Amino acid sequence: MQIATFAAAARRAAVLFVVLPLLLTACSPRDRSSVRQAADAASAADEPPQYVFGVDPHLLGDRYTLPGGGLSLKPPAGWQPVDDDTRRVVERQIRDSVADGPVSGSLIELFVDSDTGSALTILRLDGELSPREIGRALEQAEAADKAVFRHAGMEIVQIRSVAAGAVAFSLITRAAGETPVLLQYVITEAADDRAMRAVESSIGSLRTE
Repeated sequence: MQIATFAAAARRAAVLFVVLPLLLTACSPRDRSSVRQAADAASAADEPPQYVFGVDPHLLGDRYTLPGGGLSLKPPAGWQPVDDDTRRVVERQIRDSVADGPVSGSLIELFVDSDTGSALTILRLDGELSPREIGRALEQAEAADKAVFRHAGMEIVQIRSVAAGAVAFSLITRAAGETPVLLQYVITEAADDRAMRAVESSIGSLRTE
């Protein structure tokens, strides 16, 4: 099944995204304290492994630098930024989904593959939780797997989840002195193995500026 327009693809990506902050919204202050304590204990107990991603430059587009974020990456080739109208729709959905939660998210950019509906959503997260704390809360989602690793000098928390015929890879990280950033790659069932390799290459292209 193909998604014919950027707007439809972006809405699909936004629907998958909004599940994540809702998990944080559901955490009471007491729950958030437990999350923080568990994350601190995990941080003290182990140093995350260094991970090197296979990067195929032919599967990537031009380098994109996050505004004021100290980070840059290359989105998969053919994944284009959405138009202003679509962006406003997604921003409203994100804003509504996190209105009552401890973490709010503001959209930085949304890249969409209009052929398959796969997408990369980039958000800045504002709140008291660190990337590990956010990751620990998100892994409570059904069918979610968490991994913590280092890449390009950064600690990255990755949450893999499956929903609505798509796989989402949500990566939470931050540059030194910056607020956390969420990179969410959504690969739909219409995509092929090449899309998965492109996402791996895109993650591998992530670096600090």
